[in-house]
Amino acid sequence: MQAYEIPPQRDEKSSQYIKKCFETIRINTEAPQPAPGILNVEKSKGFVFDQNFIFCLKHTGLDRVLDMPLFACLVEQEDWVLG
Repeated sequence: MQAYEIPPQRDEKSSQYIKKCFETIRINTEAPQPAPGILNVEKSKGFVFDQNFIFCLKHTGLDRVLDMPLFACLVEQEDWVLG
């Protein structure tokens, strides 16, 4: 990543370059237990998704410099929250 070019963003006039790169990542998250059935529209209509899907976490302040989400994972049917 060192010397990677970041093209001009928004009002910037010139490119920026990464001077140093520290390749250590540590992400801690704490979230409450989701409500049962959170992926159900209604009991009679079934699930919001009916196949596997990709869940991504993005950060608005970093979107202009990152080319990828902070976190991405495959959510399979057995991982869904059921009511």
